[in-house]
Amino acid sequence: MQLLGVTSNPGVIQVDHPGGQGQLPTFVQLAAELPQQSYAGLILESTFTRIADMLAYTQWARWPGLRWLVTQSFDTTAALRRVKQPVLFLHGTSDRVVPVAMQEQLMAAQPHDRARWRQASFEGASHSGASRHPEYAAVVRNFVTENKKGLAGFSDKP
Repeated sequence: MQLLGVTSNPGVIQVDHPGGQGQLPTFVQLAAELPQQSYAGLILESTFTRIADMLAYTQWARWPGLRWLVTQSFDTTAALRRVKQPVLFLHGTSDRVVPVAMQEQLMAAQPHDRARWRQASFEGASHSGASRHPEYAAVVRNFVTENKKGLAGFSDKP
């Protein structure tokens, strides 16, 4: 099932830069509220930390008062602190929309078992081009297979 950039594969939730990035922290918050046994992992692609951080990377960053026009924090970092399931971050190194450095900041924010969080950066991939990278499918498949084994009824056969 795919809805607004969210794919729900039984057991794994993937959010891939939904149109309107402000939705992303909402999806992460919802994942944090789900019972742990209801999903095995969360996959986030081209994810930002907070909308205020994103302003610094726009052509309007120097506009006086711009930060006061943003009334919502859209804080993915805060939302991720509540997620206890494994997380996979996917990001293109040539992303000119969301800096790949934000992926590192999100990884550093993990207060739980960091060994269960993974990241993959795809050399030369743009903001929406990571999924076309030759290594993308294998990285996602490995994460899904590794983390779904603990779910009841999981089968790795199609």
